[in-house]
Order: sequence, then C-alpha cells, then structure tokens
Amino acid sequence: MDYTPFFLSEYGDTYSICLNCDGEYRTEFFDEFEDKGFCGGNGSDFEAVAIVFVEEQMPDLEIDYDSEAGMFCAMFGSKEDAEKFAVAYKAAIENDDVFRALLKKAEVY
Repeated sequence: MDYTPFFLSEYGDTYSICLNCDGEYRTEFFDEFEDKGFCGGNGSDFEAVAIVFVEEQMPDLEIDYDSEAGMFCAMFGSKEDAEKFAVAYKAAIENDDVFRALLKKAEVY
C-alpha cells in the first residue's frame, strides 16, 4: 500500500500518519490560498485540509491530530484506519480539483 510521501509511525497502540512539511509537496496549491492564512503547506495547513476531508469523506473515523509547523500528524487507534486514511487523503490531495475544493472550505487556525 503506497501513500508516499506520507508515512506510518507506530507508538504503543497508536498509529500515526505523518508528513514532513518541507515546502515541496503540493505547496503551489497552498500558495493560491495564501489570503486565507495558509503558510505554504506546513503541518497546520495539511491538518486544516484533513479536518474538512474527514468530515466530508470519512466522518466515522476516529482521529486526533498533533501537527506542528514542520510536520502533519494524524493519530489513529488502529493501523487499518491509519492506512485507510492515508490512501484516501493522498488521493484527494493529488486530485487538483478536489484539493482546491478542500482548501476553499478549510479554516486555518
């Protein structure tokens, strides 16, 4: 199952899907929405988009976030849920139209 550049991290009974936010992955889209407060694709930016994505596409998924400027991090209680999210979220982000729609709805905090 490929969801690169996202990666899985395990710690005890928590499974995290993470992304190093190095200013390379899909940043041109965040730049389009800079007026909404996005910061070029940092961890908080990817989290804001993930919140909308989960609400719309995977509302029954139990997920916690622990993102920071340099990394997006979504935490799950099972590896299956983590990987299911990673595959679906990557597919949404890599579809230009879907990604723009999510960016329009996302709220930066």
